[in-house]
Amino acid sequence: MKNCVHRALLLVALFTGTVANRSKAHAELLIRYSVDDGISFINELTLNVGQSADVDIYVDDTDPFSVLEEGLQSMGLRGTFNTGFGQITSVDWDDNFSSFPKGEFDNATGTLELEGFNFGGGVSDSTIRLGSFTFKTTTAGTTTFELGDLTVDETNFLTSENTELDLFLFGADRSETYGLTISAVPEPSMFAGLAITSGGILLRRRRRGRSGS
Repeated sequence: MKNCVHRALLLVALFTGTVANRSKAHAELLIRYSVDDGISFINELTLNVGQSADVDIYVDDTDPFSVLEEGLQSMGLRGTFNTGFGQITSVDWDDNFSSFPKGEFDNATGTLELEGFNFGGGVSDSTIRLGSFTFKTTTAGTTTFELGDLTVDETNFLTSENTELDLFLFGADRSETYGLTISAVPEPSMFAGLAITSGGILLRRRRRGRSGS
């Protein structure tokens, strides 16, 4: 089904007489993360143990003549993350890519996939939200996410003018990834409890030392 969808998009682009715009080969495309609706982008996040975060995923073009203005019609990402300190509870695509969408994850293997299509004129903006995932921490530690191309032998990012963006985003061999580190720390109340406990132990030790002298 996915191959059919890609072929359909390519045929639409060819039928309308559009070709890849070579003048935009200098596009500065990036995959970015945000927890405040795209107001700012991050690559590190700290949460309390047991806390959840909704992480939005964007494609961003820092070039003033954004290739994304052509209208993004398809997107596809595959991610990996180390397991043991938390788990993904959901992966969702943006409403603009709701044709043949996929949002899957596996906490046992530490993988996630996000895919979707837009059969209209595409989504035109220099920064485009692709989807999101929700991550809940379970124990203190650090989880690193790496998002890359969904597949290396197919076009996953395509504009309505038939510009293929995978090479711009992921390099010549399409192996480049974009990282996010989520650190889970004990809640302040836990630190306070530890401080009180250790202080009590130290006080008892001092008292014992005095009584034995």
